[in-house]
Amino acid sequence: MTHSSLQKLPPIDSLLAGLMAHKTGSFSAAALELGVTHAAISRRVDVLENWAGQKIFQRQARGVLVNEVGQRILARIEHALAQLDSLAGSAERQTSVPEVRISVTPSFARYWLIPRLVHIEDTPARLRMQVQTDWRHADLVNGETDLVVRYGLGNWGIGVEQKMFNETLCPVVSARLLTSGIAGNAQAVAKLPLLHVADSAGWRAWAKRYVPRWRQKEADRSFSDYGQCLEAAQHGLGVALWNRAMHGPQSLGEGLVVLEGFDVPNPLAHYLIRRHAPLDAPPNVAAQRLLALCAEGA
Repeated sequence: MTHSSLQKLPPIDSLLAGLMAHKTGSFSAAALELGVTHAAISRRVDVLENWAGQKIFQRQARGVLVNEVGQRILARIEHALAQLDSLAGSAERQTSVPEVRISVTPSFARYWLIPRLVHIEDTPARLRMQVQTDWRHADLVNGETDLVVRYGLGNWGIGVEQKMFNETLCPVVSARLLTSGIAGNAQAVAKLPLLHVADSAGWRAWAKRYVPRWRQKEADRSFSDYGQCLEAAQHGLGVALWNRAMHGPQSLGEGLVVLEGFDVPNPLAHYLIRRHAPLDAPPNVAAQRLLALCAEGA
């Protein structure tokens, strides 16, 4: 980074004002949190938006909302500040335990990675895994993270890419939506509101096998994240597709029932991606432990 580019960066107080306004939902609340005036927050956000070259906040009578572009910008700012903070912390710790950053979606962290962290970190030699959760794709090439778990068709063309496991999807529904006519009846399942994740690839694969003439309904819903789908199903909003490989022996959670006999192979998969590096480099050691757990079905 050149001296001229450093001069173009916004002041740190503008970054903090933007993040606090996003967190609290209003300039007034952000001002209280940061101990400044409403006008100061407004000026600092203006500086931030001028630097970004576009509006980040939508001003409303009772607060502010962050637009889609603003969410991406603020997520990167928050990540950058966290990286600066971790630099100070790592200098203080002076620990000999190697740290490996892994970028995953919130759902993958919740259902698969975090329950297995102790096995990845402690055996046989110690590692410290820094879990970065975000819906966007972290930049592996430019060093934003050490490992990435991506969900899709694969062949992204970045680093060494390995499929983690074969995945099977099956419908799950809340106990209060379960009726006698739904068990063993794919047509009855398809008539309920279906809860989709992103591009609906899972439900399209399911319908191709069980309800060939199925079409998406107005009552169906779409969510950006797998975990949101399961929570929506748990609250009786419709039928979600449960990914067995993501949960292993864990239970679904209170109130959800698996509709057995309607499994379908997942057309998408989770892939572990890493940079080319020596086999004994900490990211590669962590990657091998992750893949070993996948192979064991742990």
